[in-house]
Amino acid sequence: MSHSPSNAGADDDLWIQEFLMPYALLGWEEWSKTDEALRNPWRNCLEGNVVANHHEVRQVVSDPSSWRNDSRFPLIPMPKTQDRIERAFFLPILEPVEGSSPQHSFDLFTIVKNKNCLAFRWELGHNGQSTHGYSHMQMSRRLAKRELSLSSLPGWIPDDYPAVPVRASNSFGLFLCMVTALHGLEGGILRLLNDVMRSQPGVRFAYMESIRQHFNP
Repeated sequence: MSHSPSNAGADDDLWIQEFLMPYALLGWEEWSKTDEALRNPWRNCLEGNVVANHHEVRQVVSDPSSWRNDSRFPLIPMPKTQDRIERAFFLPILEPVEGSSPQHSFDLFTIVKNKNCLAFRWELGHNGQSTHGYSHMQMSRRLAKRELSLSSLPGWIPDDYPAVPVRASNSFGLFLCMVTALHGLEGGILRLLNDVMRSQPGVRFAYMESIRQHFNP
């Protein structure tokens, strides 16, 4: 790995191919092997807005703008999270940046228990003098740039504040914060890397060291 969370650029797709893509494909693999009796209620919470196959996973990860022309929003299942959350899904979004390459933001949809769901937005700092001019996470009542409204999401949650600061200056760091928040660090995302990068031990070790350094500099 030639970069770390602190210097991976928006136009550097190495981390996407090495980390994001296999992470998403692992999530799909687990999802596709889950009993249909479990999947159906979760799919209902999403109102069918979930990827259909591993080809679509690859398409959405490779080109996060591709879903904009579709009537369905292809959220990607995430690998199994901590037991307090039944299932989680994410959607990568490309955000325009003035004078620079687009950056990723991420929507996160969690099924906490039964039909009780919560959603979050993970965003880099907004341009200009915005009060959200820092990388942050906030709750959300809608997904996909607020284009997708789901009945499973409570309408009473605040979706502007609190906007919790996160340690990220680029898309890689933002994704890292999201998956670590969901899986945990030691015994969480670091353990999961054994499955995500099982065929690349050298790359896996480099990511592990970079992740530890990112959160414990």
